[in-house]
Amino acid sequence: MPDDCSTPPHDAAAIRWWRRALAEFIGTFFLVVVSAGSEVAAVLRPAGTDPLAVAAAPGLLVMAMIYSVGHVSGAHFNPVVTLAFAARRSFPARWAGLYLAAQVIAAASAALLLRQLFGRASPAAEAPGQRPIDSTAILAMEAVTTCLLLLVVLHTAHEHALVGTQAALAVGGAITACRLLGARLAATSMNPLSAWGSAITTGRPNPYWLHLSGPLLGGAVAFAAMTAMHPHRNEGEREAAAGTPAQR
Repeated sequence: MPDDCSTPPHDAAAIRWWRRALAEFIGTFFLVVVSAGSEVAAVLRPAGTDPLAVAAAPGLLVMAMIYSVGHVSGAHFNPVVTLAFAARRSFPARWAGLYLAAQVIAAASAALLLRQLFGRASPAAEAPGQRPIDSTAILAMEAVTTCLLLLVVLHTAHEHALVGTQAALAVGGAITACRLLGARLAATSMNPLSAWGSAITTGRPNPYWLHLSGPLLGGAVAFAAMTAMHPHRNEGEREAAAGTPAQR
């Protein structure tokens, strides 16, 4: 197959830009609503909230959205995913700005909705004697979990001809596993916009730059590893990244 995947396939190009933007907006909006909303619930009603449900909810949501709108936009819902696909040239760079804008607007809209519904839910104070979480641990956890997620996303896209829409199971499972791993650190957003929405609605005390630089660092490592293992793009990866009607 040709190595140059900078030009989108005919079916992908036929999907109008506003439909792609709308799909990314919808997916990112509901991802932030579910992710930040579950954290709000944990803050407002800590005794009645299952930590496992809080960790699993975003993964299940992403899984559902990949099945529902993945054929329209490729179901990125995360600026790190968009940048990784653009860097791989399996996704046209000229679309990256559109996707990033839709994702940012969606995250802001979701956070404002949650603030309007629940106000600003301040997290509970640390228990006496509890050791504060080190910033290095937060940065490392964000980087490691994002690296894992991006490796799953990029590899399932590369094997799209075999995996198809079942990539939703792998990606949703990876998100859930990573959030369970770092649940006690509250440091596994793997998505700067999801962390931003949570910070707005829950008053998360962690410095936001950790939730921005960590995913970017992890994404860069995943991109380098993917390039070493699979230096050439293929048609399946391009279709998975850009979204095509054939994915339905």
